[in-house]
Amino acid sequence: LGKPIEMLGLWLDITKRKNDEELLRKKTDLLTESNAEHSQFTYVVSHDLKAPLRAIHSYCEWLSEDLEGKLEPDQQEYISGMQDAVQEAEALIEDLLELSRVGRRAAEIEIINLTSFFTKLTNVVTADDSVAFEITENMPEIEVSPTVLTQVFQNLITNAFTYNNSDKKIVNIDGQKKGRNYVVSVSDNGIGIDEKYHNRIFQLFQRLHTKDEYDGSGIGLAIVHKAVSHLNWTIALSSSLNEGSTFSVSFPIKEIKHE
Repeated sequence: LGKPIEMLGLWLDITKRKNDEELLRKKTDLLTESNAEHSQFTYVVSHDLKAPLRAIHSYCEWLSEDLEGKLEPDQQEYISGMQDAVQEAEALIEDLLELSRVGRRAAEIEIINLTSFFTKLTNVVTADDSVAFEITENMPEIEVSPTVLTQVFQNLITNAFTYNNSDKKIVNIDGQKKGRNYVVSVSDNGIGIDEKYHNRIFQLFQRLHTKDEYDGSGIGLAIVHKAVSHLNWTIALSSSLNEGSTFSVSFPIKEIKHE
């Protein structure tokens, strides 16, 4: 009596779990390192590159002022050309910084009424009397980061009247519920986009026109695509050459309960 006659045990191999944990730890370390490198890159771009550009711009202005009335027309044109080139470079840096910030800022989620949002946004993106905006009323409220929402639609709306040579530029912002999703479309009567380029336009630095024809760095739609992807939304394009363009952004919509 009192002597054990058998023993029961359970053997569990946790090698795979330990390996998975180690792999996850390594991935986390790599992500942390990548974020640190990104912060350093942002600093270099915003400080170390912009500083000499500002200096060049200042020197051009001082040179132009000191030699006012003494320069030949072509010499003045050279200085103006340098100033324009510096401004283009500064704008390009700002666009690259904006692209790098997508998805890296703190996600400040707010309840946003889309009709009010688009009314305010269209009031600040242009003061050109040749541009007319048509905005669908009674669009719903959504919970989203206002920063990311602005990144998406400010670029789409700006493109709608920038790539447009109509005497009266019309930009229509329409919202429609489709199944469980809500689709906001930005349409224009602009120059349109040939279908053979539809797969290229969301890529970085993809310009279909020269700077002499239309302003822009070729980064705007890359920002849109990255921001939409960050939100797990989708974007589609319907356009033909000389027949305007429609960019449609689709996202899930849910009822927002106010306390």
